[in-house]
Amino acid sequence: MGVTRAKALYSVVSNDIVNLEIGLSARSFTPGLRLILRIFDQSISREIREHLDMRVVKALHDAGVGLLLGTDPANPFILWGFATHKELAQLVAAGLSPYEAVAAGTRNAAEYLGALDEFGTVEAGKRADLILVDANPLNDVANVQRIAGVMLRGRWLARADLQRELDAVADEIRRYEEYIKAQVK
Repeated sequence: MGVTRAKALYSVVSNDIVNLEIGLSARSFTPGLRLILRIFDQSISREIREHLDMRVVKALHDAGVGLLLGTDPANPFILWGFATHKELAQLVAAGLSPYEAVAAGTRNAAEYLGALDEFGTVEAGKRADLILVDANPLNDVANVQRIAGVMLRGRWLARADLQRELDAVADEIRRYEEYIKAQVK
């Protein structure tokens, strides 16, 4: 990525609000690409921050930067699957097509990891990791939430199996909340 592109990208948002640093090789998926987005004025609303984030995401996409979909596994307040659905919607709201948003979490992620020959697309000989949905996510990315089942490393998990797992997690969270409340008293 040239200096001109980095400067153009930097000018997308107000210099006094956002510090944007772009690293090396934006056209490829390399660890050299760094994006640091720091909001200086913490008093601005979350809505304004999200709007700025979307403008930056769109500018990065338009500049040819490879985008990846993913949640922060180190954050205990993020439930991975649910956060992924929200992030897909945010990518589309930022201006990506539903196809581009889904690719950010499938093909692009596998390419970044150097494992496109193993997973990331549905092809014979690749690892069978996918979700089967009841409606086309290319028409509306929210359709990714209409899960009929999941194929995980060749093992089929029907919607009922997934619901049992979700119910078990919800029960565990409730027990933890009760434990915390009891400790506070």
